[in-house]
Amino acid sequence: MSAKREVILSTGAYFNPKLLQLSGIGPKALLEEHKIPVIVDLPGVGSNLQDHTLVRPLNYTSDPNPPGPWVDPSPATNRTWLAEALAEYRQNRTGYYTRPLSGSTVAFIPLPVMAPKTFRSIISASRKRAVDAYLPSRSSASVIAGYKAQKEILLRGYATLKIGTGEVSIRPGIAPGPALIVEKPLSRGYVEIASSDPWADPKLYYRTLSDPTDVAVLTSNLRFSRAFFASKGMAGFKPVETYPGANVDSDDELAEIVRGRIVNPSVGHASCSCPMMKRELGGVVDTELNVYGVTGLRIVDISIIPIIPTCHLLNTRYAIAEKAADIIRGRTPHSGEDKHEEEEDKHEEEEDKHEEEEGKHEEEEGKYEDDEEEEEEDKRYE
Repeated sequence: MSAKREVILSTGAYFNPKLLQLSGIGPKALLEEHKIPVIVDLPGVGSNLQDHTLVRPLNYTSDPNPPGPWVDPSPATNRTWLAEALAEYRQNRTGYYTRPLSGSTVAFIPLPVMAPKTFRSIISASRKRAVDAYLPSRSSASVIAGYKAQKEILLRGYATLKIGTGEVSIRPGIAPGPALIVEKPLSRGYVEIASSDPWADPKLYYRTLSDPTDVAVLTSNLRFSRAFFASKGMAGFKPVETYPGANVDSDDELAEIVRGRIVNPSVGHASCSCPMMKRELGGVVDTELNVYGVTGLRIVDISIIPIIPTCHLLNTRYAIAEKAADIIRGRTPHSGEDKHEEEEDKHEEEEDKHEEEEGKHEEEEGKYEDDEEEEEEDKRYE
């Protein structure tokens, strides 16, 4: 197989590193371990793996509970039943087709909302830890340098209301309690080839919750979710916590619950293992999607993201593909709507920078301009 112009790699966060490493592009020590000739020593290949970890630390019962057909997926195979359910929905907007499924009852919560009294201490404790304390032991100097830059960006964002650090997903009748998800993890995993055999699956090391900051964020999300279920707005459903129980409330106890109730280290959002960053910061591709050190090779998928976004990543995949198409075709935004969008983006970047500086200042001063709003919000949950 050969290419006349270039090769575009789009096999995802697991298999892009595998193919690159098998081809001699990756961490030198790993390639030499498997007796693969080193074409490019690129330590960032396979590093920086991120995903949205799903945890279910709370179980609830409620009254009323959704009726059986809402929970039982078997009606989906009964065409007569489905036709009747669809007719009911079209006529009354009731029934099976109004059931909440994944994505319909989701909230992305900023840390100052989840933990208005403790978010500063969570950020401060994270800053005090050595930058490489919870990275993989074989991380190169460039990967550590890149992570240091990422961590500072993330911690600045943690102090604002613009970044959702946690997700709450509720599916009544489908699961006994909310799914709590880390949206902006500080933990980092990695991907490595298991051997030089091209048919062998790569080794995946998620290293879920390896950074204690992620545990603190999840614990804050647990407390926030408890307050939500205990709020007046939920009283009509008579929710009762059956696990772990209201008497389990210390930070250490809740941290143990969080660690022990990981449903899946991945929700299908594996990304960031071939990040678009400077090569000296552990990057794998440049801003034109070209792999460093070789010609005629680009990567186009969510493995190029440096920091996983707060969202479900399907639209992100489409956006990367659309942008890649423009880059490869040589299109540049010069006029009309594209130029206007460029100016808007620049204005938003300036606003973001200003807000980050304000957030950092407020953190240092021990003040937060939205405290009064948050206190009112707390009262509503009491």
